[in-house]
Amino acid sequence: MKRQLGQGPIVAHGHGTEKRFLRAFPGHRFGPWIDTLQLARAAWPDEKSHSLGDLCNSLGLSGFAKHALGRNWHDALYDALASLALLKHLVSEHNLADSPVEVLLKPDTSTWHRNRHQ
Repeated sequence: MKRQLGQGPIVAHGHGTEKRFLRAFPGHRFGPWIDTLQLARAAWPDEKSHSLGDLCNSLGLSGFAKHALGRNWHDALYDALASLALLKHLVSEHNLADSPVEVLLKPDTSTWHRNRHQ
């Protein structure tokens, strides 16, 4: 398991909390990070809310919940599955399946920032 954790990108919605938690594993350099919050802000800058729950609800992404019965938002497993569902939807909707992973690592959120300050 430890070997697998260091072999690819880690997906999280607002990755700050996860980064702080995973620092407790000395000797592991987790990342790079795919932050679905930043991706959502770039992909859908006009959404009223970019919270994970609000995005999943507005985009009709609820199928992941069957894999986390008895759990809800802010539960690590539930949020991880929701983040993956959101990423899968975003990649599909924006035809990013053949794009390099770098496209997902540093999304352009400039439109969201402009909208926010209007």
